[in-house]
Amino acid sequence: MAIHRTVSSFRRALNRHAGNVQSNAKSGFRQTLARGGGIMVRITPFDTGYLKSNWDLVPAGQRPKVGRFGSYAELAALRFLTNLEPPLREFVAGQSTVFVIQKAVQARIRQDALKAILGAVYQVANATPYAIRINAGASRQAPAGMTGPGREWMRQFWRRQRLLAETR
Repeated sequence: MAIHRTVSSFRRALNRHAGNVQSNAKSGFRQTLARGGGIMVRITPFDTGYLKSNWDLVPAGQRPKVGRFGSYAELAALRFLTNLEPPLREFVAGQSTVFVIQKAVQARIRQDALKAILGAVYQVANATPYAIRINAGASRQAPAGMTGPGREWMRQFWRRQRLLAETR
């Protein structure tokens, strides 16, 4: 009887631990997608806002949508502003359009990342026709492109996470 209780409580503790591991893995995966997507948006050059506003988090193999915010960068800014509380809305309205668009796209990628399925493969992609040329270094604002620095950031992020886990 005592052995049965010990095995049973051990089994319950093991199930709880497995649930925690899965929950932490899912949270880390989604956080990485959101942060990585945010980095890509931040380092994207800005002229009209079209390139910066068209980043999308999509499952691998699926084409990102072009013009997800519409054809004008202002639409992205307006959509972002309408979701803010009044004091913050007034602060952001005084900021540059670049800042507003960047924050709007980062918020959208974060929302998409919250729906990401653990174990699936995702890509942060941009279907703007000239994104490939800009990524190859055609812009003075981003001579290293966008995906290279984004990938390097992800590598550094995971290296820090691994070191953090090893010190615990």
